[in-house]
Amino acid sequence: VKELKEDKRISAERVRGADMLREKLIRARRKGDLDAEQAGLALWLIDKNPALADDLSLSIRKPYPFDPEAAGVYLPLPRIVRLFKGDANPATAVHEILHHTERMMPIGVKSGIRRAWASALTRELKNANPEQAALLQKMLNREKGASKEITKAFKDGVLDRSQHYQFVNPSEFWAVNGSRILSGRYEVKGNWVGAAKQWIAEFIQ
Repeated sequence: VKELKEDKRISAERVRGADMLREKLIRARRKGDLDAEQAGLALWLIDKNPALADDLSLSIRKPYPFDPEAAGVYLPLPRIVRLFKGDANPATAVHEILHHTERMMPIGVKSGIRRAWASALTRELKNANPEQAALLQKMLNREKGASKEITKAFKDGVLDRSQHYQFVNPSEFWAVNGSRILSGRYEVKGNWVGAAKQWIAEFIQ
């Protein structure tokens, strides 16, 4: 309840923009609330294209008690990126910002990402054990009501977050692999990568 009230308060305040994001990221890096590389990569992205933050807000807080392993989340309706203190993943902030940029993406790139997601997930199904395969098939079918079961599978270690989280939906596939591209991890493969790289390059100019 406390977290929901805070979400409403932050949404109502609607403090947004590149200057605000820079200020919060720099302060969090200085205080050690965010990993220095994570803050640095997010600052680089914002500096390259401050316009992406025009209607974006940022919240940095302690992890939720009910989900202590969460690294970050993007709240699409109030347009808030929420990062959790202590997260050491250098790609988290950019990952959540990329969720926000998705609304600006051309239809052609979005379609390519959806096809790549379905193709990659289909390949992953062939390498999965039966328990994993049942869950991955639910992701591929976009089954309603399966989110709680999938979330529990990640918590219980049935699904590997580093390996399987990108398959939850096309949006996560974009955010996971887009952050890898931006952080220089170019082992990301597929025909969609060229179009996505070009769009990112044009977007950050």
